[in-house]
Amino acid sequence: LKQQQQQQQQQQQQQQQQQQQQQQQQQQQQQQQQQQ
Repeated sequence: LKQQQQQQQQQQQQQQQQQQQQQQQQQQQQQQQQQQ
């Protein structure tokens, strides 16, 4: 049971990282629009 809980926590952390990456991409797009 303990092992399963640890795995779930790791998965959640990975999801958070993905969200951060998406935010960065959005920022880049905004910068491009401003340049245009």
